[in-house]
Amino acid sequence: MAKDLMLTVLKTGKTAKELWNHLKNIFQDNKGSRAANLESKFVNLRFVDCNNVDDYCDKLQALSNRLSDLDFPMDEKRLVIQLVNGLPEEYNIVASFIQQSMPSFDTARSQLRTEEIRREQQSNFSSHTALAAANNQRPPATSSSVTSSFHSASAHQRPEPSSLMGHQAALLPTPPGPIRHPTAPNWAPQWTSPPSPYPAVPYWSQQHHLSGRGRGRHLS
Repeated sequence: MAKDLMLTVLKTGKTAKELWNHLKNIFQDNKGSRAANLESKFVNLRFVDCNNVDDYCDKLQALSNRLSDLDFPMDEKRLVIQLVNGLPEEYNIVASFIQQSMPSFDTARSQLRTEEIRREQQSNFSSHTALAAANNQRPPATSSSVTSSFHSASAHQRPEPSSLMGHQAALLPTPPGPIRHPTAPNWAPQWTSPPSPYPAVPYWSQQHHLSGRGRGRHLS
């Protein structure tokens, strides 16, 4: 016992029973308020506030035992009813079955645990099915995409034409002298025309010209 509490309880001329009753009155004078607080926690407890079914049932059982210690006993049927009232909508089927059969608290707890295991297995199966469907919907790699990727990879590895010109000889000879644009003034071709084997004046024109000159001499 704490020293301050001992000084408060111990009185001269009191018997042990009287001291015990005094001590009990100190701790139980607020029994009503404590019971009201525990009752509020018991009624407002929900499954979503707990980790799993076992945690939810353990908290309900603990609150019920504390209420019984404060002279507010709670029967098992009320404990089962509160167990059902705090369940979410996902457990409506098993909650309805528990309300109709009204089993013991331990039996209702076992039924909820079985439902929880079934829901976990169903959730795992749905996730695996969705993952498999997503993998099947991926388009396969076509030959055109493979070819384009090959060409793109080859383009990165292919050297530039300028680098090839530095290692290989030119295919055509380079004409001497500066290259001028055709539209520039005083432009002349860089090459000379080869001599033509044919005369610039037709043969018959030369004969006609010579004959005309002879006639003029005779006339003169």
